[in-house]
Amino acid sequence: MPLPGNVTTVVVLGTFLTPEGTPSTGTITFTPSKWLTNSGADVAIPNSSVTKTLGTAGNFSVTLPVTDDTDLQPANWFYTVSEVIDGVSQSYAILLPGSAATNGTVYLADIAPAAELGPEYASLRGPAGEAATLAIGSTTSVSNAGTASVTNVGTSTNGTLNFVLRDGPAGPQGATGPQGPQGSAATITVGTVGSVPFGGTATVTNSGTSGAAVLDFVVVQGPQGSTGPQGPQGIQGDTGPTGPQGATGPQGATGTAATVTIGTVGFVDYPGPGTVTNSGTSGSAVLDFVLVRGPQGAIGDLTAAAPLSYVGSEFSLRYGAGLGTATGGTLVADFSDATPQALGVASAGTSVELARGDHRHAMPSAADVGAVGTATAITAGTALAGGGDLSTSRTLNVVLSDATPLAVGSPSAGTAVNPARADHVHEGTTLSSSTPAALGTAAAGTATTAARGDHIHAMPTAADVGAVSNALLTNKAALITATAASTPATLTVGTNGQLLTADSSTSTGLKWADAPTSGIPATLLDAKGDLIVATAADTAARLAVGTNGHVLTADSAQSSGVKWAAPSSGAMVLLVSESFSSASSYVKDSVFTSTYRNYFIALDVTSVGAVDVESLFRASGSDNTTSNYKGASIGLNGNNGNGANQANSGSSYINFGLGTSNPNGCSARIWINQPQIAQRTSMNINNSHMGNYAQFASWMFDATTQFDGIKFRPATGTFTGVIRIYGLAD
Repeated sequence: MPLPGNVTTVVVLGTFLTPEGTPSTGTITFTPSKWLTNSGADVAIPNSSVTKTLGTAGNFSVTLPVTDDTDLQPANWFYTVSEVIDGVSQSYAILLPGSAATNGTVYLADIAPAAELGPEYASLRGPAGEAATLAIGSTTSVSNAGTASVTNVGTSTNGTLNFVLRDGPAGPQGATGPQGPQGSAATITVGTVGSVPFGGTATVTNSGTSGAAVLDFVVVQGPQGSTGPQGPQGIQGDTGPTGPQGATGPQGATGTAATVTIGTVGFVDYPGPGTVTNSGTSGSAVLDFVLVRGPQGAIGDLTAAAPLSYVGSEFSLRYGAGLGTATGGTLVADFSDATPQALGVASAGTSVELARGDHRHAMPSAADVGAVGTATAITAGTALAGGGDLSTSRTLNVVLSDATPLAVGSPSAGTAVNPARADHVHEGTTLSSSTPAALGTAAAGTATTAARGDHIHAMPTAADVGAVSNALLTNKAALITATAASTPATLTVGTNGQLLTADSSTSTGLKWADAPTSGIPATLLDAKGDLIVATAADTAARLAVGTNGHVLTADSAQSSGVKWAAPSSGAMVLLVSESFSSASSYVKDSVFTSTYRNYFIALDVTSVGAVDVESLFRASGSDNTTSNYKGASIGLNGNNGNGANQANSGSSYINFGLGTSNPNGCSARIWINQPQIAQRTSMNINNSHMGNYAQFASWMFDATTQFDGIKFRPATGTFTGVIRIYGLAD
């Protein structure tokens, strides 16, 4: 049942997402800190928990009383919120004042506390605190009109409680009782001492008797103290629990829109299965369908004697001899178009066609009829009338049958002696004039009349076929929802800009609501590389991108606490990281600039088509091949421990090799001093060959020349490897 009408409530909404932006799973529980009463409605509200499970979008909705409702007693209570989200748990306390709601709605993210970390510090779990102690101090009393209290005159960790107890109201004077025996002195001892989190309710319970009291205390833990100064670096501890979810990162760049097209469509016999296969790619899908044909319907029970037969996929009507069908399927008599036979010996015949009423046989000759003299009398026989002698013309009249024609049935010669009239009609199938029955459960039926070929059954309603009526779509953008199981309803469109929101307090569980106004506006970002930083709690600001090569640095003197700055002295800044494969050379121009004086190069050659690797300095896109490269090297053969010394007083390139056969490559670490300045440039090389050789070499370009690039090449053929070039900050 709902809360009393004088209790003010708000709807608390929230959504939880993973750091990747997918909906979280879990539960969220709200527990009032106190047992509440509403004297105006004579209702008590226990401090029991309300738990909600996150929906498929990671969201929840719950209706709760506000914590500043004056109709609820006592005052000064709050909610403890316990979250178990994606396997991570946390609890915290919140106030839920009515003033925090907008149109009766509060978003949990707007009122939940959020721990903040400074730009250069991380929270560390401190050592366990000392166990608190509690002692009983003084116990005094005040009059019935006074105020009872419990005061801690000790500290938050070593409490001493002084009690002020209120006297009850004075009763009427009782009669003096008899003198009782000397009673024993009452005693008070301290029983158990427990605690509840900060904000809870302290209690004192007597688990003894009135004469031998045992007081059990539940005290409130003190609030968490402020963070102390950062201590010295400790040893690596166990991994701590996962911290709360961080803020959502900036919107990523718009990806390439995926496309979906229909490929082939095939069929498979029932029961399949059907399939859908992507013969394209994840970004350009081509869907090939194999659809399942429906099963063959059952054939009805048609016996040999039934008037209907089923051949192949068609039904046929059986009918007897003398009947046929005309255009449109009407059953009619099958009349003969053959010339009637000459009169002769009487015979029943074998034809199954009917003679037309106006058929005529050929006149017989006198010989055919055995003609005689006129005196011969003609006597009317069966089915004839008239006659007489042949002295004059005589007329024989056929006596036509006045009997009702038999119903159409199995062919038969019959026994009647009177011919049928030309316009006689046999009884046929009776056509129904009743309105066809409504569609429903399939049944053979019991009617003895036939349905007309153009009969029409009534159109079923949406409810008859288990569909939702389009009458529920009352206007543009109306939605079909439900108020209960199998109970559809209409939700009309909201106003422009509103969002469809779950709301269990409405009949459909949905409503249109204004979009939340919280969040960081996209207009805060003005240019490529902008960062969103904070200048204070809940205050976002823009930090423009820094100069190339600068790094993001903490600086408390800045309003945002961070700035872009040149790397600190001695830092290595990666300028180039590239690979090359089966190349005749590797060239990098415009890499030596005034930003850095000295450079470090890591060159890893995995395969080379020659013994040696060579290098040249470059300026303005051209190799310097003058004979000013001078150097010396010391080599060591790891196979036999022999060393080798080499010197070169003038070469047109720098040589890395030892002149031995080791085509598997090398790993060189190279230091270059001030190549961009017009002076002599030196290069120190620490080179390890894959063929178990090591070399240290020192080279100098012995001329005051300024360089901005470098080139590496194998002595012959091609080579494959990876190169990284770093600038060394002063």
